[in-house]
Amino acid sequence: MNANLFERYAKYIWPLHRRALTLPKRCGKCILLINEEKELCPECEQYSLGLGMKQNPKGNYGDPPPHTETDEEFVLLLSGGKDSAVLLDKFRRDYPSARVQALLVNTGFMSPAAIKNAMIVSGRTNTDLVIMNELIPEFKERLSTAFRSLKGGGKGAYGVVDFAEGRLIYEAGFRFAGKKRIISGLTHAQLDHIETGKTENMLFPLVWWGMSETEIRRTAARVLGVKEVNPLQTNSLLIPVMMTADMLNLGYSSFEPEFAQLIREGKADRTTWLHQFELFKWLAEQGYLEKTFRDSLQQLNLRPEDVLCMPM
Repeated sequence: MNANLFERYAKYIWPLHRRALTLPKRCGKCILLINEEKELCPECEQYSLGLGMKQNPKGNYGDPPPHTETDEEFVLLLSGGKDSAVLLDKFRRDYPSARVQALLVNTGFMSPAAIKNAMIVSGRTNTDLVIMNELIPEFKERLSTAFRSLKGGGKGAYGVVDFAEGRLIYEAGFRFAGKKRIISGLTHAQLDHIETGKTENMLFPLVWWGMSETEIRRTAARVLGVKEVNPLQTNSLLIPVMMTADMLNLGYSSFEPEFAQLIREGKADRTTWLHQFELFKWLAEQGYLEKTFRDSLQQLNLRPEDVLCMPM
């Protein structure tokens, strides 16, 4: 799937196209699917009453270094996505004396743009970059197993496949770092929706900074030397495959709650993500993503029937 073409369609054509369709109802504040008789999802109802997730996660997900002059050694996990590009650039600016080494753990399913971005931002920040390729066979095995588990129904790819990939990346990062602290690009919304396990030797600067999605995209464009960063230009080629599996198995993407939370908090634009998730769901259900889905699964020695609850 061409991410740039998808974004343009979602932005300029889908607002008109969707008027001719009968789409399932979504929350009036975020993007989550809701019953027809409701106006808000339970999370937005609680949030509007001041009962929602308004915690300050800074103390829960690792404290920052004690002062800007720290000479502590860190290993920064670099994914090549927009978040990690901003993470490395701003951390180097905020802590110029810190000794930082960037580590990109190649899953075998990294987008070409991700590896290119990692090299650009590490070069521009004068940061030593290590690209670890030796775990590609293990990633293929773990991801294949994770995708197969989706067929049982009720499980979303976000908490199964994406988590399996992330867990192996962090395992590799801890082995590589030894006693050094790890800098992670996970946001508070991601940390609130996944079980990270070990966090005592990790730092999550994006949590402290509290940047909005717009700020991150604007900063990433500057850091990477491009005019604009496409929010759908992910670091993993498997994200569209995960979303397709979810849309066909669950009727929605398990990535939606994370973006719904950001929208609720005013850190992401509702219309942008509403139209993109609506369009992706429609494309998946109409069969327009079938070839991409089959071709991508084939790289994991899988067929759609190994992953989906119902035939395509």
